[in-house]
Amino acid sequence: MKIRIDKLVSRALIYLNEDEAYLKNQEMLTPGALSLIDALTEIMPEVATEVAMNAERSDISEWEEGDGDLEWLEPGHGVVALPADFMRLGRFRMSDWKRAISESLEYGGAEYQLRCGDRAGNRKSPAIALRLDGANKEIEFFGSTSSGAYLEQLFYLPMPGDGSDGTLRLPASLFDRTARAAASRLAPN
Repeated sequence: MKIRIDKLVSRALIYLNEDEAYLKNQEMLTPGALSLIDALTEIMPEVATEVAMNAERSDISEWEEGDGDLEWLEPGHGVVALPADFMRLGRFRMSDWKRAISESLEYGGAEYQLRCGDRAGNRKSPAIALRLDGANKEIEFFGSTSSGAYLEQLFYLPMPGDGSDGTLRLPASLFDRTARAAASRLAPN
């Protein structure tokens, strides 16, 4: 899942029809000027984040497997703390559920309010809602029927990172899309 930024920049230069060797030579001749390579390197973390957030779930080839601390709020209803680098949900499943869930309820929305209410007849089928309040990231889940249930599956897409180590955490399936998006952002009109 780690992709080198220089490889993304090289691909973006191909999309821009630029000669990388020529540009590197020009950089040596005019030190201090912001080059196309530097500009692409600088915007790549932001572009990677946008591409990953907007990609269709089926276009994402790799998901990070995670775990989190489970806290029961009441029978059938609890929360799981998400990893600090969480950006997007892949799949979530409790051990007593027949299937995993990849779509969440709107936190605070009408369906969420129905599931949280104390009224008889509330739907008990599995559902989740994401709570992403800055550093506090968690999944609230509903519909667990077993008091001994545990977190069985949590797949997520992590934040790509800031690129300070020369890499971004990005699924390989989004490599070309990210390079193309970076190239289009810097392409002359």
